[in-house]
Amino acid sequence: MKMKPMIKTIELLALMTLAGAGVIKKRDPYWVKMSDVIQQVRPDFYFGVATSIAYSSNPKYKDIVSSFNLHVGGNECKFYTIQASKTRNFYQCDQSLSYAKKFGAKYRGHNLFWPANSPNWFKTYSDDIEVTKSYIIDYIKSVLNHYRDDDSIIYWDVINESVMDESTSNDIQLRTGSKTSDEFLGWDTYTEDIFKLARDNINENVKLIYNDYYCEANNGNFDGKTGAVFNYIKNMKEKEVPIDGVGLQMHVSCNDAPSYDDLYLLISRYEEIGVEVHVTEIDVTMARCNSLKDQKDVYMNIFKACFNHNNCKVFTVWGAYDTESWIGAENTPLIFDSDMYPKDIYFEMLDYVLGKLPSGATYPTPTVTSKPTTSTQTPEASSSFIIKPETYMIDGNWSNWSWEYQNIEFDEEGNEVISFNEGKYGAFSLHTMNNFNAGKFHFEMKTDDKDAPFNFIVHTVNEGEFVSLKVFNLNSSNKMESFDIEVPSVDGGYNRVSIQNYGARNVTIAVNNFFFVSTEVAEEEKDNSVSESAVYLVKPDDYMINPIWSNWSWDVESLNFDDEGNAVVIYSDGKYGAFSLHSQDIFNAAQFHFDLKTDTASASLKFLVHSKVGDEFIEIQTLSDLSTEKMKSYTIDVPFIEGGYNRVSIQNMSAKNITIYVNNYYYAPVEEEEEKDDSVPENAVYLVKPDDYMINPIWANWSWETESLNFDDEGNAVVIFSDEKYGAFSLHSQDIFNAAQFHFDLKTDTASASLKFMVHSKVGDEFIEIQNLGKLSTEKMKSYTIDVPFIEGGYNRVSIQNMSAKNFTIYVNNYYYVPVEEEEESVTTASTTTAPTIEQTTNIIGETTAATEPAASLTATSISTPSGAVDESTSTLEDKDKTEVTTTTTPLPPPTTTTVDDNEPEATTEVPIPVDEPEPIPVVNKCWSEELGFLCCKESKTKVKLEDINGKWGKEKGRWCGIIEELDDGCWASKIGYPCCKKKNGKIYKVNSYGSWGIEKSNWCGMVSVEECEFSKIGYTCCPKAKVHSDNGNKWGLVKGKVCGVKY
Repeated sequence: MKMKPMIKTIELLALMTLAGAGVIKKRDPYWVKMSDVIQQVRPDFYFGVATSIAYSSNPKYKDIVSSFNLHVGGNECKFYTIQASKTRNFYQCDQSLSYAKKFGAKYRGHNLFWPANSPNWFKTYSDDIEVTKSYIIDYIKSVLNHYRDDDSIIYWDVINESVMDESTSNDIQLRTGSKTSDEFLGWDTYTEDIFKLARDNINENVKLIYNDYYCEANNGNFDGKTGAVFNYIKNMKEKEVPIDGVGLQMHVSCNDAPSYDDLYLLISRYEEIGVEVHVTEIDVTMARCNSLKDQKDVYMNIFKACFNHNNCKVFTVWGAYDTESWIGAENTPLIFDSDMYPKDIYFEMLDYVLGKLPSGATYPTPTVTSKPTTSTQTPEASSSFIIKPETYMIDGNWSNWSWEYQNIEFDEEGNEVISFNEGKYGAFSLHTMNNFNAGKFHFEMKTDDKDAPFNFIVHTVNEGEFVSLKVFNLNSSNKMESFDIEVPSVDGGYNRVSIQNYGARNVTIAVNNFFFVSTEVAEEEKDNSVSESAVYLVKPDDYMINPIWSNWSWDVESLNFDDEGNAVVIYSDGKYGAFSLHSQDIFNAAQFHFDLKTDTASASLKFLVHSKVGDEFIEIQTLSDLSTEKMKSYTIDVPFIEGGYNRVSIQNMSAKNITIYVNNYYYAPVEEEEEKDDSVPENAVYLVKPDDYMINPIWANWSWETESLNFDDEGNAVVIFSDEKYGAFSLHSQDIFNAAQFHFDLKTDTASASLKFMVHSKVGDEFIEIQNLGKLSTEKMKSYTIDVPFIEGGYNRVSIQNMSAKNFTIYVNNYYYVPVEEEEESVTTASTTTAPTIEQTTNIIGETTAATEPAASLTATSISTPSGAVDESTSTLEDKDKTEVTTTTTPLPPPTTTTVDDNEPEATTEVPIPVDEPEPIPVVNKCWSEELGFLCCKESKTKVKLEDINGKWGKEKGRWCGIIEELDDGCWASKIGYPCCKKKNGKIYKVNSYGSWGIEKSNWCGMVSVEECEFSKIGYTCCPKAKVHSDNGNKWGLVKGKVCGVKY
């Protein structure tokens, strides 16, 4: 149980008495917050911690970081994070800063310029130092201006790690880039400019710091890098460069650390030149310590030297607890352990500060956090966790792709809590780059509504395909229940799993202990044949890398071959190295295969490919469940990109000194599909037609966040998107369209840009993301064909959105849509029809579909994924055991009736079931203006507004329409080739932009006089004055034996 801290004034002696008496257990975390005590002794001293947003939801993590009064983002505010692409994105840094504010902590910006590290795209940005300088100056200025007015930021690490390790007091060498690049060659020419720029563009109260490692007088060495950094800063001070302090990172060990006296002396030397000292990133690895006491002594010597010297203002640990450490939890380098409990180091520091407290000091009463109970379900050794108990986070291999929810967060018990929107068929949905196949999912779940139905779904690697595995209810509310769900094998496997709110209720669920156990295929059953088109990188029994590939590995100690012909790669400790191979031959869409094992099961590896253009890396897959005993096979699909790839890497993501063994490493090119028929159907409706040099007048330009929209000499619509904005090329029509197939040709000037195709509903102007436009072309127009699903009410707007927020240009032409004809269905009747039970259907409600049917039908077609593919067809998948897993479509049941109004004729037990039209309404082909892309005028007395060589033009509802001669029957439907219905106020089977449609003698007819209401849209007549006989959210009546709508 967690008690809220309350501030009390207690004499030091009284506190100690309580602790000694057992009233306060000194080793209960966190009996006193360190920073609160420190403030009583040194109000100018900050006790800091590096935080990570990935752990921020964990209540115990929050307890840890609340012990500190200074936060710094471990990676969130670095150049390679904010500028991961050519578009600046401050989101992660903003989140890190906001997290500090929640605890009332101050914040350290880390860092503005780090010459040893930059995003991959920038490594080849320019060979001209002035061009590079200009970009960096602009970047730094934009970051500082973004945070200029935030008083929570009190420090900025302006320059980080610029002095080379081999430097000495008399020979200062500066970095020019990472080990494999020189993107900052010559940057030392503007070192001083960066500090001056920082001072001119930030709050005057913010202190500017130079930050570096191995410059702390380790083992008494004042001449090496320690002397170089000191003189580097001293020279700047003498030139009146605005530098306020030095950050001594302090990544040390038991045999390589400063003594108390040496560090105290170094702090004094900096004081003499007017530079304050911060300990900024301390961790002490146990790898070179003989005992925990030795580690504690190193920590205490550094802490005491800093705390006792008035010129040392900050003591920051580089990570909240061991699991978070960049050098690995196994080295136990921090002051809180992997269970998030303070070590003796923490209490030793606390005792030291308590000993300096003045009498009458104030500080909080103890806060005690109980350890969460573990699940009774023990996962198998081969389990792959999605949510592991006590971690308070989703595993890093899974991404949140949930939809239609109000909130997702972890509670104090480590459960992921999801609240769904009412009336929406949302889902808690998680996606992985590591495909899975046959196996079993286990999870534990509770809900606040035991009657709510849920649907457990897996999604295949083919976009839009899914398998509904189980529809279920819980037996009680607010009590965890366990579920085990078998997953059948399918070709290609799955990459996503969802728990869907199947009743569209306002319901909350909590999920924990969520893992997957794979059913491995026996070794003899695997197909080990290699495609004839395979290109080897490392071939069995060759004992070498294929000569067409060059070794471009980085941060590895060695690359050799063992007696079995395996490539043996030893990664450097503390580095994110990679086994990287480069080819002069370009490859593209392909399937890579390799066999791999490692000597460290806890290691983390990632498979990357590098583009030929710009050498930009693309993360393809994390290699999970590494084997340490026998070689494990991996097969990885690489997507097509314009320009192709020329390099592939297996990167060490754990920065550990590990060894991998790789063999049978090859790729097989994926053949491209045959070209599709590009003829345009006769009923196509154009938005941008070739050779028209204009947008079709029935479409209005509703684009946003674009600099311009023009047409070039080739008739292409040329759209320039605004920088740092998520703009869109958006067109709006007065005519409603629905299920359709859109086509357009498009190219861009920026291959790395990201675009998304969206449609907007007529009702509410809600946007629906349909598809990401991957594989953008920069040379020639590329064709796209996209299916848009049917929705009630239809659409009236379509957009191509800039998802990368970059300043780039697109060229669009041959842009049209073709209405999708609906399948024929005959009018039938049913006897005493009732709604199917939830167990009788395995259908999935689509993400963007709301329930508008008169009865509780749970029918649907598919789920649109975050990548946008929408498939209207139902999915049928078979596993290898021929067990059929199918989705079906259940007809909409009418409401049941039990009584009849005395004044009405006796009710029959047969009532009509609304059906789709027996044949689709064809596109108008009897109106001259249709051939020009315009509707015919529907009203009989539309005035002539314009007359040209084509005919007479009028306007209806602000749209141009063609006027044709009146027919004798005066029926609007006659103008487009249909009769009018003879029966007045009959049943409506279809409503579109022309009007309401009925069916007589199995033929479509236009309703001339019709009483329309909300029920018309779903095929029922209206009877607002009838007695209510059924209520399922909508109120239903019965007139002359037929169901009708009373109140919607």
